[in-house]
Amino acid sequence: MLQHPFTRLPPSEQKKVSLILILCSIAVMAVLTVLGEPLHTQNAPLGIVSFELAKTPVKARQMIAEWGATGQIIAAFHLGLDYLFLLLYSSALALGCALIVDKTAQRRSLYDVAGIVLSWSQFGAAGLDSIENAALMNLLSGAQWSGWPGLAWCCACVKFLIVCAGLCYIVAGITFMLIKKAVQ
Repeated sequence: MLQHPFTRLPPSEQKKVSLILILCSIAVMAVLTVLGEPLHTQNAPLGIVSFELAKTPVKARQMIAEWGATGQIIAAFHLGLDYLFLLLYSSALALGCALIVDKTAQRRSLYDVAGIVLSWSQFGAAGLDSIENAALMNLLSGAQWSGWPGLAWCCACVKFLIVCAGLCYIVAGITFMLIKKAVQ
């Protein structure tokens, strides 16, 4: 039988761990947001996200040049801290999907299977985020391979898709539970 990654964690502990992961994710996201503010420039209006989605060496180099030495140090630190964030957000989303599966479970429904798959997939998103960060670090360090921006872009796009799907699943599950509770 297909199971989510937190099956062996007691339900009472799942809720505690989920809360800790959510709070830690929010805290690190807040630090990343403040830290990344100087990276919002004309060529990188979304800061580090623009860099993740640069896709071409020309665009990536324009951003790096515009950031200057200080901005490049900030970007490198931001990417380093993102390794902690990717562990936190992926675990929080994976556990969130698992909690929804456990709360709405009708066993073997398509919705349950989707939740289990999305729960496991969040760790894939973290792996893609890690590869993306490594590609961007290579760009910042002056690596000349023209494939780095494309690799980062591809990883970022798939990562965002998986993360958004997980978030949508969680929101849909919470909405379903609230409607069910209101009707009863």
